[in-house]
Amino acid sequence: MSTSNFDRYKVDHLFLLIGENPLPNYVAARTLLRDEGTVYLVFTKNTIFQKERLQGEDGLHKFGIKCQPVDLSDNESNAQEIYNHIQSWVNESAKEGKVGLNYTGGTKAMAVHAYRAIQELKPDAIFSYLDPRRLKMWINEGNQKPTAYDVPLQVSLEELFTLHGKYWLTKHPPRIKPYLPDLTEAIAELHKETASEEVWKKVVSELKEGRKSPELPPETEEILNRYVDLSANQPILTQQCLEEEQEIDSWEKFKNLFTGEGFWLESYVLNQLKKISEDINLKSGDSRMSFHVVDDKSKVDRKNYKSAKFELDIAFIKGYQLFAISCTVSPKDEVCKKKLFEAYLRAKELGGDEARVALVCCSADPEKIEEDMARFGTRDPKVKVFGRDHLAKLDEAIADWIDKVEEEAQA
Repeated sequence: MSTSNFDRYKVDHLFLLIGENPLPNYVAARTLLRDEGTVYLVFTKNTIFQKERLQGEDGLHKFGIKCQPVDLSDNESNAQEIYNHIQSWVNESAKEGKVGLNYTGGTKAMAVHAYRAIQELKPDAIFSYLDPRRLKMWINEGNQKPTAYDVPLQVSLEELFTLHGKYWLTKHPPRIKPYLPDLTEAIAELHKETASEEVWKKVVSELKEGRKSPELPPETEEILNRYVDLSANQPILTQQCLEEEQEIDSWEKFKNLFTGEGFWLESYVLNQLKKISEDINLKSGDSRMSFHVVDDKSKVDRKNYKSAKFELDIAFIKGYQLFAISCTVSPKDEVCKKKLFEAYLRAKELGGDEARVALVCCSADPEKIEEDMARFGTRDPKVKVFGRDHLAKLDEAIADWIDKVEEEAQA
């Protein structure tokens, strides 16, 4: 559905029921409000933070959207209070012009009785609901049959994070460009089989000491030699390395990136995403790696990335749907499940029920990890695990996952 076609459903007064995640309200306001219109943020004592995020400078304020808070206090389940309160606001502030209600957020009682209150006063009101499974906006106008439409709105990763009061460390912003892709692909190649992974562990132990391992396969050695000279007493970065990756300006940085537990894998996964970005309609800034996040804007200038409240390995966004990918080189189930569960919680916090989550790991049995996660209530299409067998053609595996997510939305 084009933006121009959505114009017929736009209103002058849009009531939004505020829930735990402000994203659906943000999408509804950006989609269904006419220019110079007003949104009424219907909140309770439990959703004050979400209301403030929506009306603040990181929310609807930057689009010049007028916000009117409607405080239900602790009456989120009180039918009469909800009904009276909404009717009072409609009578006093929304007599003239078209009225709408988006009931995606809030409690069930708020949805039922706000709907009833508005419908009695404004029979021609536009009622809407943002479907988290199908990623469509349901529109109900008068006595007409409800209809679902695609939402033509692109939200940036930075918009999504700041809407929730999360900010990136300015000294360590998430990267758009992967590190030295040919080297990360060579390392991933060594992790396709357990035996090869053991070889890489021996190589790493030598590299940490600044020595070249006799275990290093010739093809991997050739690529490594493009970026570092290990023939001298002290390792020296080559000119090619310094030119291709300005952030890697010392042996210590090179060593930390490529002999650590996960940086090279994050970079490899991001590179696989870049390969399929055109096929899955991703622009450059829509996919990034290594998020170091704080929940206080005053802390964004801290130099130490360890001061971050949490980290997220890979994230990309399609429309307003967040995809989060966690990475670990560990084949151990417990480590993998911990990483996946952490990513699941963060993705849910930021992207709501629309978010999708994946883990890239070296497990030989990724299906078992998915099944184990089912015991914690996360066995659904929102969660995917890519194991050792997926590494060789990870770009194809990710593309197939996204296709299935989109098929699910159209079902």
